[in-house]
Amino acid sequence: MRLCAVLWLTIVAGCSSSKADLSGNEEDAALPAEADDADAELSHDTGEVPPVAWELAGKVVLDADLIVEAESTLTIRVLGEDRIVLCEAESTIETATAMAPSQFPEEELLGWWRLFVEAPAADADSCFSGSYDFPVPVPMLIGVGPMHPEIAAAAGADIELGDISSLNGAYASMDGGETLWVFGVVGTESAFDGLEGPQEGTPLTDGAWTIEPVYPFPL
Repeated sequence: MRLCAVLWLTIVAGCSSSKADLSGNEEDAALPAEADDADAELSHDTGEVPPVAWELAGKVVLDADLIVEAESTLTIRVLGEDRIVLCEAESTIETATAMAPSQFPEEELLGWWRLFVEAPAADADSCFSGSYDFPVPVPMLIGVGPMHPEIAAAAGADIELGDISSLNGAYASMDGGETLWVFGVVGTESAFDGLEGPQEGTPLTDGAWTIEPVYPFPL
């Protein structure tokens, strides 16, 4: 299992080859990757901005460590270079299954859920109905864990997020837990206000938890 962090330059993505370490002691930062010259040339000639990544934001409501699907929403954005938003839509969670601690990819995680996220309806007025493919895999795994140093460093430079010392790290896997991505911050409203947190044990606080992305996922 690998721990991955996605760094935004033009856009680069990568994973460490070492075993995941949520303390950040391993070399888990992404390494630069060369852009596809042909795609870049095509984009320049046509004036179109090609999609290169997607990001996940939203709100999940917890009740006794279970995600309440009917009260939770996710925001999916397809991004071009320089993090230009090409497509954005809200999606609902069809099912969310809480995984047992024995199924966590890393024991330091506090919560880990398998999600089936609904794509926008084909007849809906959405850019995912024809312009762009819906990027969320089926299923997807998301989790709450300790703040990772890579996320803390990047989020600390984002003035819109402010002080993130009371927040937890947001984690995800797109391949059944083989690769663990650290991609953002997550916390309750009180945690974002700096009144409590970060959460260090279970059960997790009931109520709404907001997910804010720091890094996108590569397409």
